[in-house]
Amino acid sequence: MAVTTNIVVLSKTSMTGGVCVGAWDRSNRKMLRLLDDKAQRLASDAPYQIGQCYQITYAPHYNIRPPHTEDAAVYESAYIGDLNDEDFDTLISSLCDEDLSLDDIFDGKLIWDGSAHMEPSNTTNYSVQIATLNCALVKSGDYFEHFSWGTSTKRIKYVGVRPLADLPSTIAAGTRIRFSLARFWDREKDGVLRAYLQLSGIYD
Repeated sequence: MAVTTNIVVLSKTSMTGGVCVGAWDRSNRKMLRLLDDKAQRLASDAPYQIGQCYQITYAPHYNIRPPHTEDAAVYESAYIGDLNDEDFDTLISSLCDEDLSLDDIFDGKLIWDGSAHMEPSNTTNYSVQIATLNCALVKSGDYFEHFSWGTSTKRIKYVGVRPLADLPSTIAAGTRIRFSLARFWDREKDGVLRAYLQLSGIYD
């Protein structure tokens, strides 16, 4: 069933053949991933920008599969204006889980092996989390890594549309970070579907 509501765009990430746009449904107080009117990924020229507000009419995806419960097919969209910096900052802080370890994010259901992933047999009911960490992450190519005793132990690929060069070389502990889970796929060609952890943006 379609609903009409006001949203704030929280993130925009790069995908093969398009973009993924994350938003906050202000009326129903829930996260959304905006799709086109056919419930397909948005084209690269989709107008949504971080901090913008829209009135949209949408319906939840016809085939919701955890952890990707935020999927929403958008039928109509009208730009309202931009949220000012102070109000946007307040909103992000209200949605943020504070002072977590990397092992704590996504309810501790991630499987770490250098990078991290979630498997279909043990998922959360959400695929997006904004959190502050109790550790720093260091930029290395298009990854951010956690070091322990001088050795990289965990790494997360950056997929945001903000240029990587504009991000700090070190994301300090306490920085608000948006984490997301990619769609399930068999990247390793071993018959196991995995939803890989991504770093889709920082709010600094």
